Amino acid sequence: MTPAPRLSLEVEGQFAQPDSINSRGFGAAIWAAWRLTDQLSFIAAASTLISHAGPFSTVGAGARALIDLATIEPFIDVQLVALGPSATTGYNFATRIGGGADVHLTEAFAIGLALRTLTPINASTTSGAPGLELGLRLVLTPALLQ
Repeated sequence: MTPAPRLSLEVEGQFAQPDSINSRGFGAAIWAAWRLTDQLSFIAAASTLISHAGPFSTVGAGARALIDLATIEPFIDVQLVALGPSATTGYNFATRIGGGADVHLTEAFAIGLALRTLTPINASTTSGAPGLELGLRLVLTPALLQ
């Protein structure tokens, strides 16, 4: 397999429940990953979701570790995330930890699935219980432009 491109852009359809059932919602996210090594990347993400309690957004940054570089590429993510508004999500800051796998259909295109937890850092208005996030991923690399 050829070396992976340094930059990838990822579009995710998301389902998330950061706090109570009222905060459960659907939305979309844009992710960018910059490979530092073959198995370690810097990642950043922004998402907007619509829930029963109203719309909310997340912005996060962190690291991704790839477990194996193959056609199926499992990974683990660790991020610090800002959420808002806190009236909808129940808190402003959380850690986002999870994992998933991408299946490379071509050098420029992959699809995948990710499951993550959102653990509140400032849980003054919530029970402090972790929330969940599920993402269906579409990964695009610069090879798409060639």
